[in-house]
Amino acid sequence: MHRYVRGDADDGLERLAHHIRLERQALELMRGQDVRTLIATAIAMGDLQKLSPATIKRLKELTRHSSSMVVLTALRALMRNDQTVAVPILLELKNFVASERLVTIAKECDSRYLIQQAQQTLLQTTPEHAVYLLKVLQGVDVPLSASEAKQLVNHFKSQPEAIAQLIPLLDHPHHLPLVRRLTHSAELGVRVQATRMLGELARNKQDLERLWQLLQDSAWWVRYRAAQGVFLHPEFSPTYLKEQLTELADPFARNMLMQVANEMNLEITDA
Repeated sequence: MHRYVRGDADDGLERLAHHIRLERQALELMRGQDVRTLIATAIAMGDLQKLSPATIKRLKELTRHSSSMVVLTALRALMRNDQTVAVPILLELKNFVASERLVTIAKECDSRYLIQQAQQTLLQTTPEHAVYLLKVLQGVDVPLSASEAKQLVNHFKSQPEAIAQLIPLLDHPHHLPLVRRLTHSAELGVRVQATRMLGELARNKQDLERLWQLLQDSAWWVRYRAAQGVFLHPEFSPTYLKEQLTELADPFARNMLMQVANEMNLEITDA
């Protein structure tokens, strides 16, 4: 019923649950081992406004269950009750639970609190776990500050997979200096992601010129992202394109421009 009611009606259900001692009965059921029962009771506990210490303790135990659905429903219930209890557990989870399954639960947390706690974990955990957590954070609109981003990039400087996974979080203009620097990376995965982000954030003529340079990169995906960025840049114009094409000798770059222009339904003439 919690799915369909709000306000006073929801408060009425809460009073009813208290009157029939629903939590006490659910706690008894949660002490069993039947997976379907554990999932159902954990979902119900997530809809209650307050939980007893005993229920919270049992839900924390269930986040270590062998069933990923039990883990997820127990974690959701904890997140709705107290994020200071739930977030450390969420950040400790490994690849046992698909990262995208955690996104919906993570979105119920205060984003600033989440990134502050995640920052500490990312600086201490293994590279594999860091990549996993960054996938979760990508699905949540987390406000990563410039200093936090710089600290993480410096920490993962020898772990390009983690940096490549971090770059999609660098989606604010204050990350531009860092993104520009990352487009010079020798690591292909980092360069591709940084080029894509530069194309999304670029605003000045220097960024447009950098995208033009990246259009001549040896890697297909870098050229592709650079071409997209060129056409999306605020200062792009047919006149600018014509001027640049007269000096562009790289046939792979020219072909990529034509391909992306066709995908974007833009008409350009190859000089």
